[in-house]
Amino acid sequence: MDQACPAGWPQPRRRRRACFNRANYSDYGPNLFIPSNDAFSLRKLTKWQPLLETNELGYFFVQQHITPQIGRAQGFSLGPDGGAAHTSAPPYPEDDKAPSQQTIELMRNHTDEVLAASAALTDADKMRAEWFDDKLISLAPVAFWMAIINRWDTHTLLGATLAMNCVYDATIVSWREKIRHNAVRPVSLVRHFYANTTVKAYAGRFAGTQGIRGSEWNSYMRTMPHAEYPSGTSSVCAAYGEFMRNFLNSDVFRPPINVLMRKGCSRREPGATPANDIPMQLTNIDDMVEMCGVSRLHAGVHSSPALLLEQNWGSGSGRSALNATV
Repeated sequence: MDQACPAGWPQPRRRRRACFNRANYSDYGPNLFIPSNDAFSLRKLTKWQPLLETNELGYFFVQQHITPQIGRAQGFSLGPDGGAAHTSAPPYPEDDKAPSQQTIELMRNHTDEVLAASAALTDADKMRAEWFDDKLISLAPVAFWMAIINRWDTHTLLGATLAMNCVYDATIVSWREKIRHNAVRPVSLVRHFYANTTVKAYAGRFAGTQGIRGSEWNSYMRTMPHAEYPSGTSSVCAAYGEFMRNFLNSDVFRPPINVLMRKGCSRREPGATPANDIPMQLTNIDDMVEMCGVSRLHAGVHSSPALLLEQNWGSGSGRSALNATV
């Protein structure tokens, strides 16, 4: 770990020693994580595959796993062991071996679930996927909405703000597990299992649901350049939900939180989605956490194993972060 950055997070070059001709945030070399697959072949079926992406201006590039070093960072309230007790079982039985036929069928079933969600995608599903994808407009305002509505004093608001470091801790732990498991993303499996097969699914921006070849399929939201398991977003939501539950001493939002998705406000399909205003109401914390997790399935970026685990995966981070502030 770079001693110039004791918390483990990378730093701008002006704050590092020996930084000649170094790019910002390049504390860790490229050998920290080496993919098991390349962008053009899925040789190891259970392992993460970097995707070929484009800026839609003629430039194509291969993904690099984003910030693999974060799992080594020092947490806000994880303790001296860095939350080592937070470990997860492999998503598939033969994690480091050639998968058995039973495992392949299990993976195919999870892939079919992703395709079914993609084919049934509604405007409400799309908007929830976009809303929870951006934590600054979804999770972050929740505590501040509650503060305004319930007229919290400054001390209470400060405590809530500090306790939201549970998001930081949940990210550290989930990223460590992502690197450890190095699991394959749904888009790679769809293109592998159904490369030359016509599937009914979301066909791309403004295209709706159509029959397309599996090799052409893509997720509704961008599949970010990191491994599948566990889902970072679901982990963050679970930790945040636990913090809110303990901070409010209740599972219920009083009053309920109402969000209005305006007609045409989609970032992915601006002007067209949603076709009409869509109201969303958050009445309790458990529903918010579940909605957040399921939104990743609707987004096409995670399959169910990464989400079901997450409902309990964040437990502990929210409570420990809250305890560290009192």
